[in-house]
Amino acid sequence: MSAHGLRRFSADTLLTFVRQLLGSLCQLGSTLLVSRILGPDGIGAYAIVLLLPMLLTLVFNLGLNGANVYFVASKQVTLTHAWVASRNASLPLIAVGLLTGASVIVPFGDALFPGVSRQLLLLAMLIFPSSLIFANMLSLVHATEDFRSYNLMVLAQPVSGFLLLLALWLVGQFTLLLAIAATTGSYLIGAIIAYLLLLKRLDPNDAGQKASYLRLAIRYGVKASSSNIIGFLIYRLDIFLINLFLGPVATGLYTVAVRLVEQLWMISTAASTVLLPRLSAMVGDEKGRGALTSLVCRATLFLTLLASGVLAVIAEPLIDILFGPQFQGASMALIVLLPGAVLVSGGRVIANDLAARGRVSANLYLAILTLILNTLGNILLIPPFGIIGAAVATTLAYTSDFVVRMIIMNRISRVPWWHFMLSVRSDVRRAKLMFDKR
Repeated sequence: MSAHGLRRFSADTLLTFVRQLLGSLCQLGSTLLVSRILGPDGIGAYAIVLLLPMLLTLVFNLGLNGANVYFVASKQVTLTHAWVASRNASLPLIAVGLLTGASVIVPFGDALFPGVSRQLLLLAMLIFPSSLIFANMLSLVHATEDFRSYNLMVLAQPVSGFLLLLALWLVGQFTLLLAIAATTGSYLIGAIIAYLLLLKRLDPNDAGQKASYLRLAIRYGVKASSSNIIGFLIYRLDIFLINLFLGPVATGLYTVAVRLVEQLWMISTAASTVLLPRLSAMVGDEKGRGALTSLVCRATLFLTLLASGVLAVIAEPLIDILFGPQFQGASMALIVLLPGAVLVSGGRVIANDLAARGRVSANLYLAILTLILNTLGNILLIPPFGIIGAAVATTLAYTSDFVVRMIIMNRISRVPWWHFMLSVRSDVRRAKLMFDKR
């Protein structure tokens, strides 16, 4: 990649990282408010009620968001055609999704979500329609590589959610029911802002829907969607199982540990967000794809490792200052989660390369393997070791995922596997070129 290309990629990544930082701070602020005011059981219940609508969003999206990025970025379909197809498909899917959620909550809510009322679960289901439409609109702007608009769209929900929760606290009306209602409202605000930003990019003279695109997108997207669904289960299954085995209080402690560790993923998320459309557009340049992916992967691992070391040192006093002494049980789980969090950041970069090559099946099979390992580990380790067992199981699953991804990328791209982890001599030269203004 040229020096100009590297500068642009780095600038887009930095912009996206700043957005990730602001969004993560707002999400952490929301977690902090709920935790401080409602305690471990409150934040545990809050985390549990969000699981079902988020899972349904992934299921009923049918992978259209990933397909939109791939097909629009590679110029195989126009932005407006993709929007019309996604919008028309979303409307019936919303109705089916709401019915599916209600059919799970009403008869099985008490058994699947112990300690959480059906009223709260049903209220949180209202997140699903806004979240589904928002995901499709976000993917379309993502495909255009307009990261200013993209980052504004992504920030809308966490910022509005934090502000609404802060308003509840200021007026002295902070209850779990109102906190969930505020979060639900923030998703609606995010969808409205996303539509306004997307609207200016649509061509009214190019609004005819291509049925062939929808079939093609779903065929591509179902595989990618399956990987995303399984990925969500990998990230959140431990929270569900902890609540099932140990109850909301333990879930609250573990949720705090996970929320803090997830701040490390800002780096990999920013890099991956910029990387996917860039790689999708590099059709035919297999050598360039491999070089770019390995460069971004090792840089992401290095930066995430540095950040994780800092977090490990300050974990205990940080939790005490932010959340209070009642959450001190979360610090050891956080430290155990760190190695897996570092490696999964590199795995995310490699996953985007595979998606850009159209090899979504590889991501799916790897996600299934990781889910199986994580599920078995959690079932075996949570009962005897509590949230520490859940953290161990998750770290082992993430480590296995990264190792297998490195091996696969080595065979596909012919880039030596260690280039995805260790710095090479050309990195220094690239860095000098990137900042050379001449």
